[in-house]
Amino acid sequence: MKLFGKNFSDLITEHPDLPVICSVASEVVPENDYRYWYGEAASVAIDKYLCMVDGTIYLYSDIKGDELDFAENQMMPEDFEMMREDQIIDWVNNLPWKEAVIITVEPAEDL
Repeated sequence: MKLFGKNFSDLITEHPDLPVICSVASEVVPENDYRYWYGEAASVAIDKYLCMVDGTIYLYSDIKGDELDFAENQMMPEDFEMMREDQIIDWVNNLPWKEAVIITVEPAEDL
């Protein structure tokens, strides 16, 4: 996959209405300081994301198939325990997911 070659340009050309965002691995930013960090663009794809209050994001492709684990970590325990599996999956799918062209940034191989 050529990240900033044809595949990337095709995605943004074919989907001009979608924002382009970066999903940055926590290993790229070792501290919560206000600095710039060096990372490497690892992949690009169209995906859905969910932005949390603290600024972290979840990619739909990462939690697909693990909806129960995701929901258990996001819901109050008493709410989670009251719901059936299909209701939990519906709850996850009905969260305010947004679609975007997402560039995944991983730790750089070489500095």
